Amino acid sequence: MVKERGAGNPAYLPYYNRAKTMAQYPLKVEIDRTFELPFVQSEITDFFPGVTVSLNGIKTTARFDTGGAFIHMSPSQAKRFGVTATDCSQGFASLQTASTCIGIVKQLTIGDARLYNIPVAVMEVMENSPLSEIDDSPILGTNIFQQFLVTIDAPDQRFIVSARQETEAKREHLARLNGNRQEIPFVMWGDHFMIARGAINTQKETNFFVDSGLVFGTAEYGQAAILTSKSMGGKWKKLGSSGMSRIPGTLGLGPLTQTNTTAMVVPNGTWRKISESMGGVRVDALLSYGFLKNYAWTIDFDRRVYLFTDVK
Repeated sequence: MVKERGAGNPAYLPYYNRAKTMAQYPLKVEIDRTFELPFVQSEITDFFPGVTVSLNGIKTTARFDTGGAFIHMSPSQAKRFGVTATDCSQGFASLQTASTCIGIVKQLTIGDARLYNIPVAVMEVMENSPLSEIDDSPILGTNIFQQFLVTIDAPDQRFIVSARQETEAKREHLARLNGNRQEIPFVMWGDHFMIARGAINTQKETNFFVDSGLVFGTAEYGQAAILTSKSMGGKWKKLGSSGMSRIPGTLGLGPLTQTNTTAMVVPNGTWRKISESMGGVRVDALLSYGFLKNYAWTIDFDRRVYLFTDVK
């Protein structure tokens, strides 16, 4: 069934190639104890955080991006870490059609956790992106976080990791977080898309793809909290027809609300390609780190809920 869809529809080829690679090289995960790592401090930490990891025995910074699958890197990074990539196909990434090839990282070490045989998407679009000129780091996606209970604690600049399905480890993990806690359900769609219900002003049934790696911003508007289409921007009123603009009123995720946030509006054609990569499920906007960085947010894949702690 997977092979049929992969072979018949180009939009599914990257998923099919990744599944084929994982069948040949089974993923293995080990964790010794609950631990936390500080964010690596750099000029983009407040927009795109990451921690120090080891990839195939080479120490590096890896950034967090819940918009992606396991690991993403550029061809030059793949060469640096000894990753051979094959099974190339055309997909949609970074708001453009891009070539994606599949490889394997033999070992990824994050603190006291070790993962073996991790699929890697090697993407040409990452090679010469504006971000790569500032920071040349590989990216860890949703399926890395999915192996554990994880917290991305933006206010305290730390990453907390513990084992899944272990009561005592979870208790110890959550005990490290202070403040009021809000629980918000999410749906897993495909192999790595996390979708949660939110609202913009009176639009209460808004579906957000939670994409923490979405990095758009300007000196005037700061980092975009959402990315959406021209059509949706029109429904929400007073959003610009393209580019960055202020969101009038409130932006919400479950019970969490923020004001004075910003949106990045893209053409409807671009948005259609984003939607196609999600298998046609209705998504109204991508919710980015511009919103999430105000909280410590824990991803509980066992219960399919986010636990947001306001530590301010």
